[in-house]
Order: sequence, then structure tokens, then C-alpha cells
Amino acid sequence: MTDDNVTSKGASACKKMRSLTGLTQSEYGKLVGCDQGTVSNYETGVTNISFEKFLEHFKKLPINEIQIEGYLFTKTK
Repeated sequence: MTDDNVTSKGASACKKMRSLTGLTQSEYGKLVGCDQGTVSNYETGVTNISFEKFLEHFKKLPINEIQIEGYLFTKTK
């Protein structure tokens, strides 16, 4: 997946990651190291999320895999 693909799909990717965890925006933010407003901005597309930041969030969340736009991301041990 290219950086542009994640950036353009970042809002739905962030919202999907958060919904899989069942966390509020505030709880999600605390886990990944940002505030609730930043999470909201990612989810609404106000702020684009980089590929690197997307992966950083994914690694910190209590989920083992996620499929975004046909790409499967899986944590390895």
C-alpha cells in the first residue's frame, strides 16, 4: 500500500481501527499517544494520517489484523 493510498483512505482506516477495539476517541488517543481532537480530525479527514503513523497506531492497538481497502495488515510475533 502506498503512502498516498493510506492518506486518502486514512479517515476510514482510523475509524475502522477504533471501532474494532470498541474504544472511545479519547481512549483510542491515550493508547496511541494523541488527544481526542486529533483522533476526531483523523476520522473526519480534517487531518491526513501518514502511512507511518497508521502503522504506529496499529501496532499499539489490541487488534491482530485489519483489512483496509483490500490490504490485510497482520501483526507478527
